[in-house]
Amino acid sequence: KGEIAKMANKIYLGTVWVNGEKQAPVASYARIAGDDNVVPIIEVKDSEDNDHNILWVICHGKLLAAEPLLVSISYDDLLLHGYLFGQPVTIDGQEFNIRMVRDFEEWTEFGSVGESAYALHGTGTLIGGPVDTTVSLCSVANGAPGGGEINSNFKMARRSGTVCWRPVLEPTTPVEQQLEGIKPGRWVALWGGDSVVSGILKEINNYDLILHHSSADGLEEQDKGILAVPLPNGRVCVDKASIVGVRTNPQDQRRRAT
Repeated sequence: KGEIAKMANKIYLGTVWVNGEKQAPVASYARIAGDDNVVPIIEVKDSEDNDHNILWVICHGKLLAAEPLLVSISYDDLLLHGYLFGQPVTIDGQEFNIRMVRDFEEWTEFGSVGESAYALHGTGTLIGGPVDTTVSLCSVANGAPGGGEINSNFKMARRSGTVCWRPVLEPTTPVEQQLEGIKPGRWVALWGGDSVVSGILKEINNYDLILHHSSADGLEEQDKGILAVPLPNGRVCVDKASIVGVRTNPQDQRRRAT
């Protein structure tokens, strides 16, 4: 988790619940589920506390879980819940679509946003899209992309200790709606492209948001002048048209880095 904590283009959002109990990332689904013939209820819900909130890496406005949400889980369990090909979820009042990584091309997109991105998921198999390379029904051990044909062995009910769930989250609530009711003086984190900036909202108009006491550590070079422009005296100007997602709770930015 030390490498995760060093990444600037990340955001904490939501928690995973299994059978009504919140789970810290990398929880063992098989241990919780017990009997292979019983499918527990898996939910992605509002942000909770520093030990349970999910860390996401930002890429092209999408979010990839920086570590598995659950391990020792099966393809069939996730398929039953709709989490493989797209399922609407509501987190902190905002609407999202949660799904698996589609293919190797999308996986390499996420790998381009930070030198640690491939290694953040830990060991095991990553359930992903229809192509069996790094992300789909295939082996992604220690961040080393693999290749080959679709492996149907992972399309099974049995929960494998090598299979993990590391999904993609896409915001579907319009940005104007996400910004509704946010007043100056409120802490916000705004993301788009491959970047995130945060700070206290000082001013908002039809085109821009001005933040002060801000952090632009998560502003990637390619997004400077597009998503945001750092200003003197700890301020940053954010282009409203480039925003994809909005967070308003600073609690989820202070999760322990252990």
